[in-house]
Amino acid sequence: EARNLIPIAVSTLRRGGFRISRSKLKVMGGRKRREVNGVIAGTTPSVSREKRDRIRAALHHLKIGDIREEDQASYIATQKGRIAYLASINPAQASKLEMQLAEILGNLQ
Repeated sequence: EARNLIPIAVSTLRRGGFRISRSKLKVMGGRKRREVNGVIAGTTPSVSREKRDRIRAALHHLKIGDIREEDQASYIATQKGRIAYLASINPAQASKLEMQLAEILGNLQ
């Protein structure tokens, strides 16, 4: 059981010079989504569906012209950064969004 392993892990980490905050320890059940720093931990790391959906929605707004021309440069840079972050975690998920952004940018010019 995980609750029996926590004291062992904490003492081992403390011997290694690490400080452990008990308030940040969390025992997660087998059926709950394991998310650490916004990254879903599993067999293949990923970001949440909500974050991917926000990127997809932002690309849609760019595509249909909802973004003012004077704001487009920073908006595009932001989306590129979000896609790059996703690519650092799960390149397969990011590749489709990268292609969509490239297509949109090709149509804007």
